[in-house]
Amino acid sequence: MNEALRQALARSRLTDTDAAARLGVDPKTVRR
Repeated sequence: MNEALRQALARSRLTDTDAAARLGVDPKTVRR
């Protein structure tokens, strides 16, 4: 996961799994 995405998720208090669920994608996709 790149730094900008990691920071944005932290500010939004979302995990990579939360973001994946909201976007309808696999969590592995968010981590890449």
